[in-house]
Amino acid sequence: MAPVGTIVGRDHDLDAINAHLASARLVSVVGPGGVGKTTVAEQLCDGLSGPTDWIDLAAVRHAGDEVYRAVLRMLDAPSIEAWALVHADDHPLVVVDNCEHVLDAARETVSDLLATHPTVRVLATSRAELGVPGEIRYRLAPLPTSSPDDGPSAAARLFVQASRERGAGWPEVPANLIAIEDIVDRLDGLPLAIELAAARSSAIAPAEFAAMLGPTLDVLHDDLQPVDHQRSLRKVIADSFERIDHAAQHFLATLAPLTAPFDLELAATIAETDRILALEQIDLLVRESLVVALHDDDGGTRFRLLEPVREFALEYLNEAGLTTAVIDRYIGATAAIADGIVARAAADNNLNVASTVLRHATHLVSALELTLETDDTPDRAYRLVLPLFAPSSAPRPVAAALGSRVVERWGGAEAPLRAEALAVIALCALNVDQRDLARTLATSAYGDPNATPLGRLLAARTLGALAAFTDDYATAGQRYAEAIAESVAIGGPFEIEIRATLLGLDVSLDAVAELNVLAERAAAGGDDISLGWVLAALSHIYLFNDRIDDAARSVERNELVSERSPLPWSRSAAARARAILESHRAPWPVAASAWRRSLDLLVGWGDIEGVAVTIRTAAAAAERGGEHGAADQLWLARPIGRANTLFPLPFMEDERAVAARCGPPPAVGIAEAVERARAVLGDSAAPSVESENTSRFAPDLEIDMSRRQLRRAGAVEHVEPQVFDVLAYLAANAGRMVSREELMDEVWGTRFVTAAAVSSRIRSARAAAGDDGKRQAVIRTVHGRGFEFVAEPVRD
Repeated sequence: MAPVGTIVGRDHDLDAINAHLASARLVSVVGPGGVGKTTVAEQLCDGLSGPTDWIDLAAVRHAGDEVYRAVLRMLDAPSIEAWALVHADDHPLVVVDNCEHVLDAARETVSDLLATHPTVRVLATSRAELGVPGEIRYRLAPLPTSSPDDGPSAAARLFVQASRERGAGWPEVPANLIAIEDIVDRLDGLPLAIELAAARSSAIAPAEFAAMLGPTLDVLHDDLQPVDHQRSLRKVIADSFERIDHAAQHFLATLAPLTAPFDLELAATIAETDRILALEQIDLLVRESLVVALHDDDGGTRFRLLEPVREFALEYLNEAGLTTAVIDRYIGATAAIADGIVARAAADNNLNVASTVLRHATHLVSALELTLETDDTPDRAYRLVLPLFAPSSAPRPVAAALGSRVVERWGGAEAPLRAEALAVIALCALNVDQRDLARTLATSAYGDPNATPLGRLLAARTLGALAAFTDDYATAGQRYAEAIAESVAIGGPFEIEIRATLLGLDVSLDAVAELNVLAERAAAGGDDISLGWVLAALSHIYLFNDRIDDAARSVERNELVSERSPLPWSRSAAARARAILESHRAPWPVAASAWRRSLDLLVGWGDIEGVAVTIRTAAAAAERGGEHGAADQLWLARPIGRANTLFPLPFMEDERAVAARCGPPPAVGIAEAVERARAVLGDSAAPSVESENTSRFAPDLEIDMSRRQLRRAGAVEHVEPQVFDVLAYLAANAGRMVSREELMDEVWGTRFVTAAAVSSRIRSARAAAGDDGKRQAVIRTVHGRGFEFVAEPVRD
């Protein structure tokens, strides 16, 4: 057997394959060329104690008798029957490696092994499944190119390890580490591609290599590898490509312009075929590991090409002279998707529409970029721009930059939907603080005699926000009233959201009753987008008037709504509302943690304006909490831009105090601003000190109400505020059953929550307390009735 190769990030795969081998006689590890199937099989066998035989079919060039002779040679037996006789008392494992190019013969060999020896287990590796009865197929995916804990990804760790094995001496400085993450992301986490790229790092540092990395297929080869090894990424992909017929090759090539996951309908349209034939081709490509199937939570399926495969297919498309025609069909199909989104949004702008926008966001952006390169008229560009009004459509800087390019290219060109497109681009510009451009475009769109009610609505809403940002609330109110009138003319769902905005500008409690009516309307209609905005306006008014308990209920209800939303905007808005609430009622360390979470969400979304607003408001909140040093540092970390908010700040006096002390902030770039703010908010988390209002439970659980902290063995467990509230209420009522209804009333202040939401909080509370659904040593479920806190209290 070959020595075990470099392996990183495969613990889950090894455990899963081992579990399959414990219950099945044949497990096939299936995946694209270069994904590391052989390396995983080697590592798995290295950890086994029983007899193992290794059959490597890579060097076998012809099927039939040559395969059989090679198998017997590697088994060191005159026949499979003779091998079975020698191992009659054993429970052997046979690895049949690299089956794809002699699949029929490999299938026959594996079937013979299973039929001849009653307890043999076979582990096969192949780019395509064998199709043997009883076969368990385990699809080996590329390595993750991101990490949930902000550390290096598994793909990046493989790059570093492989580089060091080759003697690379470059320093692990930020420039190189960032470049490595970029490289492995462009290589889609494919281990062979990563190792071939790492081989270059003995001569050139990753930062330099990333800068020169264009098309990867010609760069990624290693002539120093033995001839029987995978030395070239191009050769590996070409081998798979040549195994499929011409029709499948052509179909795969038509998918090359698709840089993001796509559905069956889009693939069929671009390939100019019907859905049934498209499904047959995609099914073949998935089985051959040239296309990856992705199963969404909503029951749908999308597909994608690994980036090296896509690059190879694009070369084929160019050589066939089909690139222009395929790209034109791609733009047309995506523009049709945009039309459908806009039509649905105008009638019912709910989360289903938002989810559709989110699912197609990358295609909308990609197709829009292509129109700027290929189209002579703005017709399709204007259609593709329109869905960008939704906050889920794309990272805001990307949408704003594309919108600016459309204006530069076609801003004066008359075409259908011009006013509507300009209104959407104005909104995108506003989102990244390009206010002069936003005002110019929105004014033009609103005054266009050909504008539809939707175009005038979007333009008026943008103009209203611009007025509010300069504290001109009278003009803002007028503009929002105009937007409401256009919304009524459309008959769609925008009215609730815009009315809530208008009411939120008035910080008087007189607006609360009407906002509650709007919330009921939105909830009854299943309009979570509008409901979230109404709740944000309510919590803002309550905080402005020091109605903390009422504000808390609105924030918590908004968090429930945002949890079921696919929109980053919903989650970030709810997180900022939580941070403002904690700044009113909790010590600064708790509030600082909430501000850090809000900031991180906005950074992940690319919301420049939101980042600026968050840092500005966090500075005022720190001042309110008496943390003057933190307030000064945050104020001076504000990025370039005015960072005004739509609603009046509840910390206005605190902001004036820190502004008078520090003066205007310097011109700080967005990246530096985020780094500074994170340092302040991170450093603000004071060490855990037990307060007088702390309850302790066996064996090592502490609930500190003053600091709103949960501690296990002295370490602070980070829990969501509402999860803490659930734990705290159950602990305060330890020893008695608390019904679901009581929990809803006391924690949420309303029964406008689902049983699933309560169960979700209970699961999170158990996990934070070191409990689980089976052990139930802290929270016991009283089936059909409620929950009981059963951990034993510790008395002084």
